[in-house]
Amino acid sequence: MNNYWERISDIKKKNEYPIAWILRYKKLDNNIWLSTDFFSPETIVSRWTIVKKVLEYNSDKKAIEEIIKEIYADVDLNKLDKKTLQTLCVNLCEFYDMLSLAIENEWEKSGSYHSHFNSDQTINQIDQIQSRIFWKNISESENEENYVLTEISHNFHANKHKLSDDEISFFKNNLNLKWTINQEKISIQKEWLLSKKISSQSIIKLFEECLKLQWLNGWQVLINKDSSNPVCDPGKKIIYLPSEIKNRSLDKLLSLIDHEISVHAVRSNTVTGVTWWNWQESEEWFATLSENLIESSIQNLQIRPTTSHITTYMWELFWWEKLYRLLYIYFKLKSDSSTTPEEIKKMSKNRLLRVKRFYNMTRPWSNKKDLLYTRWALKLQKLFSEFNHEEKIDFLKKFYAKQVSIDALLEMNISDIEKDKEFNYPIWFGKVMTELILNPEITLEELRKKDFRFHISPEWNEWFKDRMIWIIDMVKKDDSQIKK
Repeated sequence: MNNYWERISDIKKKNEYPIAWILRYKKLDNNIWLSTDFFSPETIVSRWTIVKKVLEYNSDKKAIEEIIKEIYADVDLNKLDKKTLQTLCVNLCEFYDMLSLAIENEWEKSGSYHSHFNSDQTINQIDQIQSRIFWKNISESENEENYVLTEISHNFHANKHKLSDDEISFFKNNLNLKWTINQEKISIQKEWLLSKKISSQSIIKLFEECLKLQWLNGWQVLINKDSSNPVCDPGKKIIYLPSEIKNRSLDKLLSLIDHEISVHAVRSNTVTGVTWWNWQESEEWFATLSENLIESSIQNLQIRPTTSHITTYMWELFWWEKLYRLLYIYFKLKSDSSTTPEEIKKMSKNRLLRVKRFYNMTRPWSNKKDLLYTRWALKLQKLFSEFNHEEKIDFLKKFYAKQVSIDALLEMNISDIEKDKEFNYPIWFGKVMTELILNPEITLEELRKKDFRFHISPEWNEWFKDRMIWIIDMVKKDDSQIKK
């Protein structure tokens, strides 16, 4: 294939984190942040720094455009690979255009003032690029806006006892919350799932045990103090967990296991032809859907908007001073009494920086990338609802055989899968442990009736089930309710 993937990967490595939509920051002063992924190792950024970086982005874009020409003219490429490569390269070219524009905003975050910079024009251009890739704002769709506000209202009415009267008034009035929510009755086991928290050491052990049982050898689980979200790095065989992971309840941890291990790690270990980052679309569609399937089947699934979806919506409406207070109240609603005010402030700050990637802090614009997790999961749910049972199974097998776009997967024939290759299909530990906690006697056959994904999972044996119960007991014995 003329080494297209390797050549694209080599170009992309120069800006690996920004292209993966990850920006890391170093705090210089109050509300002044230096993006180390744009400017490292420099701590003082000059106009010449900006010029050099823009020239680098333009050079990389030109190299990708040359590859596009070669792909177009390559008569030996099959239709599927040609379409996949062309789509990837076009998206990368748009991304380099965005980096060239966004670097001025990141410079402004670091405390620089430059009167020649037309911030509104630049932000509009960035927003146009993101709208082409990620679709429109939430506030431009009445249905989606109501969907998000309903979730915020649900959380608000269930947890407003944690807030002061002033915080209640501020949050409710600014977001125009009107709904009251009927709280569902839950079992003792489910209440335990929703409230149980364990130490960082036990969380690492939980992830490590699942990696071993999935036959993912050589993988590590590390705490990354600079990250606000889990990150799976298949190239290094590392799952990075944020330091605030200890604040997440057991149900959230189990859903993360199915997101990071059962989708990202397992797929990176089995797919052929492409490295993991190339088709984040199909990857994140299924990873987010898998989180939502922890306690549901595809037939009765109600996908709830993610925290990223909700906070992105807030940024569409408010400037950063007001937004920071709204974020603080929002994370206070989601936290329990063991979470300190300083920890809530840190969560709010990290979210603020995440939502404002590539934009400046002074205007109510938000990065749209985080909207895709919920939107993609909803689209995939609709897709599965239209499949019969065999079509669902075939789609799963293709998904874990080749990493391409959803459209390309739909065009593939099941016969395209390498028959002689042994695939490491996921076991869905998060779902298994959730079911065993809620119903300790459940069998694999019963799970297969409830969830089509288990039709491609390995067979259970007594040792495997005993091991899963051992892991659950390990979690139960961690009764520290968060060891700092």
